[in-house]
Parts: sequence; structure tokens; C-alpha cells
Amino acid sequence: MAAVTANHSSNLLACRSRQQVVPLKNKIVNFFKKMKDFFVNVSRYARYFVTITLGIFFFLFERLKPLFSRPLTAIALIGLLIGGFCFIAFTLRAMLGLNPV
Repeated sequence: MAAVTANHSSNLLACRSRQQVVPLKNKIVNFFKKMKDFFVNVSRYARYFVTITLGIFFFLFERLKPLFSRPLTAIALIGLLIGGFCFIAFTLRAMLGLNPV
């Protein structure tokens, strides 16, 4: 029984021949070349998303900047921003089942 086990384990540990390894290596290299193009394309979408998001925030800030010149509208605007943030935070907590409020 021990001889059968030793023979079986040696078959599992046998190295592949060069003819078996080279095509496999070429397939792996070609796969990663294709994946490199994929990740370059995905990074373009991430940059596009960041650019659009920053553009929206800069646009909104420029539109709301004159409201900060008067104290009453500044307090109202800050209260509105804090209220909106709290609304989103509480809504996401309730939706995700995190700490109940």
C-alpha cells in the first residue's frame, strides 16, 4: 500500500514538459496584454467620473457663493447643507441596516 501511495504522489509532482509549458505561458501573456487594455479603459471611466463630479460641485459652489455674503442666507444655506447630509446619512443607515437611530 505504501508503494502505491508513493508512486501516486510522484505522478502528481511530476513536472510538465517544455512543450506543455510554452503554449500555456503564451496564453497567459496574451491574456494579461488584453487585461492591460481593459484596465486602461476602466481607469478612463474613473477619471471621467471624478471630472464630472468635481465639475458639478464647482458649478454649485459658484452658484451658491453669492448667498454667503449675507449672514442670514449663509446660516440658512449651511443649515440646509447639514440637513441634507444628515438626511442622506440616516437614509443610508436605515437602508443598509446599520446602527438603528
